[in-house]
Amino acid sequence: MSQVFRDFLYEIPDSKLEGFPPGTGADTLFPKPIRPGDNFRLDKQGVSRYCSSHKILVHPLDLQILTYHPPTKQFTQEGYHNLHIQANKEARATTIKKLAPSSLAVVLVLEGSQPPVTPDEIRKALMRSFKTYDSQTMRYPTAIKLGTAPLPLSPPKVVAGTTEDEDQGAGKSKGKKWNDTRKRKGITTKN
Repeated sequence: MSQVFRDFLYEIPDSKLEGFPPGTGADTLFPKPIRPGDNFRLDKQGVSRYCSSHKILVHPLDLQILTYHPPTKQFTQEGYHNLHIQANKEARATTIKKLAPSSLAVVLVLEGSQPPVTPDEIRKALMRSFKTYDSQTMRYPTAIKLGTAPLPLSPPKVVAGTTEDEDQGAGKSKGKKWNDTRKRKGITTKN
């Protein structure tokens, strides 16, 4: 089955592994349409949010990996395109048909990654994830995260009670209000 899976990976055009459609809904990316005899399909199952404090993926459509949801923890605003390779119910190979509709490989690609994740990196990650899938126990494969978050913009510097990016006509009241908000939130500035 490993060779059949690898062959499928390299049938996927590069255009299907980059510039993913926006939105949180599920969508089959390849092949489209799914024909009887196709062993696998590549699905984008929405955009997931990742809990950085507990390293747990939270996705409303994919309850198999929703294991713990701490109500007091903050989740990042970074979105991950949730890519799955799944076995088809009408697969040519009977061993693959028995696994349907299981996900055999899962990769999470960071939305807006800098530098962008290449199709070849996604293929390699899908293969690594596939190797963690256990067809005997149908254990869910390990999700591989890809991508680097862009560097955040630096906050404006505080100069004598006003922000550096305020216009001269804005006055100190706006700067004072901004500083008061920072004090309430416990943010200190160095002069």
